[in-house]
Amino acid sequence: MFRCPLTRRGKERELGVAESNPEVNVERTSRTEFFKRHLRVIAALGIAFVVISAGTVTYVILKPDAGNVPADQAPPGTGPDKAGQAYEVLPKTKRPLDPVPEETPKRKQVKDPFIGPLELAGVILGGRGGNLAIIEAGDAAYVVSEGDLVQSVWTVSKIDKDTVLLTAGEQELELSLAGRR
Repeated sequence: MFRCPLTRRGKERELGVAESNPEVNVERTSRTEFFKRHLRVIAALGIAFVVISAGTVTYVILKPDAGNVPADQAPPGTGPDKAGQAYEVLPKTKRPLDPVPEETPKRKQVKDPFIGPLELAGVILGGRGGNLAIIEAGDAAYVVSEGDLVQSVWTVSKIDKDTVLLTAGEQELELSLAGRR
């Protein structure tokens, strides 16, 4: 007799047709062995499915309907302009490094004679816009790509992984990252 794991212990069930057909017995025992061996994985997958389903339902119910806000009640700068085109936010290419407080006297701001006027602070390779360089010039920092101007004089000619080549007329200036070369 075959003892079925789905019945109560101690009680045996007659298989009837299944006993006469060995293929059914092999298939049934292989399934039960599979479930016994992988019980933890099956339970974990079931719990994960329930948690993900509950999270999805909660998100759908609690999320704000941003698309149903009338245009006159929408926060400024979130919708299309009057011409029907969406706004594009671009990063600032020039920004001050450390603004000097107004109460600091001008004569205390002495420039270090050993620091050059331009310094390469960083390089970003790849991306959608191509290679970018972060150049510090005096009290400003520039985020530039090839062809951009720095201090309205220098044109960025080439950006490598640790150097940037700047040109102004026939003059060339190569900036390298600090600590390299």
